[in-house]
Amino acid sequence: MTKTALMETVSATLIPGCTSVEDEGFYDLSFVCGFFGGNKPLNPATIYRGIAAGRYPRPVRPSPNVNRWIGRELKAARQAIIDEVRMPLPSPKHKQERCRAAV
Repeated sequence: MTKTALMETVSATLIPGCTSVEDEGFYDLSFVCGFFGGNKPLNPATIYRGIAAGRYPRPVRPSPNVNRWIGRELKAARQAIIDEVRMPLPSPKHKQERCRAAV
């Protein structure tokens, strides 16, 4: 099973009412919070901080007081998060050795 197929399966089970995300669909903030947060949706402020940091896509404004996100941009951002290289955290043992070396 590919990563994409796995993520579609996971999103269908974790996001209530979400079977798939259409590439050309518009999605509101509550959907975006659930899309990136899974079964524990993110806070809207977290989404907007992520937009400022470049982690999440910017919304489009179909009218002056409405923000919507495009489906293909949401998928691309989630795939980038999944593909991101994660370095292992240093073990506590290494931290202790550095402290001893400094003394």
